[in-house]
Amino acid sequence: MISDNFKHVENWVFDLDNTLYPPKVRLFDEIELKMTEWISNKLKISTQEADQLRKRYWKAYGTSLAGLMREYQIK
Repeated sequence: MISDNFKHVENWVFDLDNTLYPPKVRLFDEIELKMTEWISNKLKISTQEADQLRKRYWKAYGTSLAGLMREYQIK
């Protein structure tokens, strides 16, 4: 049974790794660069510090955003 919160959804799209975008486009490399840049700007830290933080949160929380949400209350 589907939750009432999702009854309005008619279509679901799941992007399983390397199904919509093949590995040759290196999508994850681009995401890492953009995420590092965003963290650097948001927290006003160097890109080197932001990259280290992104990697640490990825390992600790499963995603960089989850770490930022937990540690910095970023929505």
